[in-house]
Amino acid sequence: MKAIGIIISIILFSCSAYQKAEYSEQSNLITLIKSRCRGKCPVYQLDINTEGESIYHGIANVRNKGIFKFKLSHNELIELKNQFDELKFHEIKIQQKTKYRDVAYTTIKYQGTSHSYRSSWEASPLKSIVEKLDRLIQQNVSTGNNQKKIYKQ
Repeated sequence: MKAIGIIISIILFSCSAYQKAEYSEQSNLITLIKSRCRGKCPVYQLDINTEGESIYHGIANVRNKGIFKFKLSHNELIELKNQFDELKFHEIKIQQKTKYRDVAYTTIKYQGTSHSYRSSWEASPLKSIVEKLDRLIQQNVSTGNNQKKIYKQ
């Protein structure tokens, strides 16, 4: 009986490793990272590659914990790219991180350029993009949608 449990564990872990391997970080187009704070700040990471394949990792203080995989439509991907281009993402100048300990940061990466800002800054030029990405997460990683859950915490 113990041997069956070990075999099942090996199969599950090997499938999980294969699914993670097929998504290459080198093909990432967009990455959104929400960092920890001492309170109830949502902590998660979203990676979207050039084909619209997306991996969401809900870590803490989020409705859906674990790793989920979903695919954006061609139109959703084009709309995101246009929003980044209209904002002139590569040209934005944002104040550097401060050394405060209890401040959550949002980091957005697009085509190799990365910007971080305090999540509490209402006037951030990146707020509209973060809200759009959050809506895509809610639409694709909620109970009942056709997302593929890779790993549950």
